[in-house]
Amino acid sequence: MTTKSFSTLCAALFVLCCLAMSSAGALADAQPTTLHPGDKLQVTVYNHPELEAPAGQPTVIDAGGHLWMPVAGLIDASNLTPAQLSRQIEARLAPFVKKPAVNVRLVAQAQSIFLSGAGGGVYPFTPGETLLGALDAVQSALTTNAASANGGLVDPSQVAAHELQNGSLELHHVVILRDGHDLAPVDVTALLQSGDPGPALQPDDTILLAFRPIAVTVRGDVQQTGIAHLDPDQPISDALKQLGGENAATATDRFELTRNGQKQVVTKSTPAYREPAQDGDVVYVPPGIHVGVVGQVATPSRVLLQGDQTLLSAIYYAGGPTKYGDIRHVRLLHDGTQVEYDVTKLTHGGDGEEKNNPVLADGDTVFVPEGHKIDFTGFFNAIFAVAALHAI
Repeated sequence: MTTKSFSTLCAALFVLCCLAMSSAGALADAQPTTLHPGDKLQVTVYNHPELEAPAGQPTVIDAGGHLWMPVAGLIDASNLTPAQLSRQIEARLAPFVKKPAVNVRLVAQAQSIFLSGAGGGVYPFTPGETLLGALDAVQSALTTNAASANGGLVDPSQVAAHELQNGSLELHHVVILRDGHDLAPVDVTALLQSGDPGPALQPDDTILLAFRPIAVTVRGDVQQTGIAHLDPDQPISDALKQLGGENAATATDRFELTRNGQKQVVTKSTPAYREPAQDGDVVYVPPGIHVGVVGQVATPSRVLLQGDQTLLSAIYYAGGPTKYGDIRHVRLLHDGTQVEYDVTKLTHGGDGEEKNNPVLADGDTVFVPEGHKIDFTGFFNAIFAVAALHAI
C-alpha cells in the first residue's frame, strides 16, 4: 500500500469515527434527562440474564412510574435518568449478586400525557396539545358502554373522564408535572370562561388532578350511589345533582342526612338543604313508592312518588283533578282502611289532623270522586303552587 493510499484510508476512518461520535452525541442529546411512565427500556444485567424481565427483551415503565424485575422487585423509575435507574437496580441486587453490573438504555420514549391523582390514566400525546385540549380529550373518553356490571367504570381513563364530567374535580389549581418539577398552578375554570386553551403540553407531562375537598356519601334511590365531591361553599343538594343527574335535587324533596353521627330528615324547607355540606356527610334517599290514583284525575294510573310522597303530590303526578273531580272528598285507601280528606283544608290548614298533608305508603290507593258542577282544576293548581312555594 502506498503512502498516499494509507493516508487516504486514515482520513476516511477519521471521518467515519467523527460521524459515529456525532451520531452518538445526537442520540444522547435526544435522550430525555429523566424517565417517565410509558418509556420502553432495555435493561441488561451482565452475566445474569435470568434477572432481566423479560430476558433480553425491552420492558415498559408502568402508568405508576414503576419497573418490575426479578429479585430487584418493584422500582420507582419516575424522574430518574437511565444511569440513576441502573444504580438503583444494582443497589437492589447487591445483597444477592456479587458486584452486579446493570445497564439501562432507553429504547423508545413515550409520547403520552398522564393524569395522576383522581382517576389516573394515560393518553396519546398530540403535537400542539394544550391543557384544555387534553382535558377535553379525557372527558370525551367517557362512553355509554364504559359501565361494568356493577355500575362502576372499568378503565382508569374512563374514571377520570367521569369525574371531569360530573364536576367532582377541583379545577381551580391544576398542576402540570414536568421532568420532576411542578409548574405554576392553572385555574382551568378561568380558562374555560376566557376561552384561553391554557399552556402547551409536552410528551410525558403529568396533569395532577384532585377531588374537591368535601366528600359526601350518597346512597339509596339515586341514579348512581357513591361519593360526591364538593367545594366548601356548595350545598348538600349539589351532591344529589352530581350523582343523580341535573334534576335529582328537584325530584328528591325529602332525604335522610347523617352528620356527625346524628340523623335528620331534610326537605327543601330545611336550612341544611341550602347550607354548605360538611365533609363526611351521608345522604340516604328513600326508595320511591307506587300508589294508585283513580277516579276523576287527568291520567288515572299507578304513579311513582319520589321525594315528596304525600297525598297532594300523588294527585299532582296523576295530572290533577278533572273538571268535575271533587277534591273536598278525596279518599285514601291504606291496608283495608279508608280515610277521607278535604284537600282544600290540607293546604290551607284545617281542624285537627286534617291540616297535615298525609304521607303515603307503597300500595296505597287515592280515589278522587266526581263532584257536582264545580270545576276544581284551577283551585287545585293554585293551592299546589302555593304548597310548592312553601317547600322551596
